[in-house]
Amino acid sequence: MTKRACLTLIFIMSAVLSLDGVAVAQRVNYDPALRPGAEPFPIQAIALDGRPVTLSDYRGKVLLIDFWATWCPPCRAELPYLTRVYEKYRADGFDVLSISLDSDETRQAVPAFIRQYRMNWRHICDGRGWQAPIVRRYGVRAIPLTILVGRDGKIVAVNVRGPAIEARVRAALTAR
Repeated sequence: MTKRACLTLIFIMSAVLSLDGVAVAQRVNYDPALRPGAEPFPIQAIALDGRPVTLSDYRGKVLLIDFWATWCPPCRAELPYLTRVYEKYRADGFDVLSISLDSDETRQAVPAFIRQYRMNWRHICDGRGWQAPIVRRYGVRAIPLTILVGRDGKIVAVNVRGPAIEARVRAALTAR
């Protein structure tokens, strides 16, 4: 089976096993401590814009932490949903922090990819791929992986994907 066929099969299986946009099959593909009500693990890195980034930069906002890569077809399939929700709700306090799993070999393509797909939020990509400290700390074993964090700094949902992103973001923005 070719790599493309395997990726297609994985994407189809995750869609079939999905419930309300939350992939049941992927629940074990990240650290189990990342669950609703818990705090996400700290993030300290240098973003692609050259400035430091931490989760405290997003205090008081609803934040979607997005683990992805340019070479990941399911990640690309999520982009229309993600960019639409970002544009619609960013003025209301919604933001995205993307963490790319691109390695040194593909890292050079990341800025052009970001521009092409209008991913107008902050990005982290250190070129270490699956070995990046943030990726290892979060226990990421499959992408895409999203973690929605509420204004209170607590996780609201994990692995929200597709059309369910908007409803979850809207609910998190209106929660008190």
